[in-house]
Amino acid sequence: MSNLIQITNGIGTGNTTLYTAFTGGGPAQLLSLDLQNVNASTDVTVDIWFDPNTGTDRYLFKSLLIQAGAHVQWTGLLILNTAGDTIKSIGSATGVDVLGAVRETS
Repeated sequence: MSNLIQITNGIGTGNTTLYTAFTGGGPAQLLSLDLQNVNASTDVTVDIWFDPNTGTDRYLFKSLLIQAGAHVQWTGLLILNTAGDTIKSIGSATGVDVLGAVRETS
C-alpha cells in the first residue's frame, strides 16, 4: 500500500528539513519538487540535498540560483530506504517556497 504525501515548506537561511522518511514503513520515493522564489526583487541561491540516516550527503541542487519571481521544477525519482533519511535545504535568503510530492510505502 502507498500514500502520496505533499511537501509544503519554506527554505530558510539555516538548514531546513523538507521531508523525513517515516519510521516503521517501507521505502519512500521523492517524486517532485517545485521551488518558487516569491521575492519581488531578491535572487536566492539554494542547496537541496539527500541526507541519509547513515552515509554521505548527496546534492540534488548545489548553489542553484532562483531569480526573483522565478520558478524551478524537479521531477525524478529518489529512493529513501531508511527511516530517518531526510531531504534538507538552505538558502542565501528567505522567500523560496517548496511544494513537493513523496510516495510512502508500507
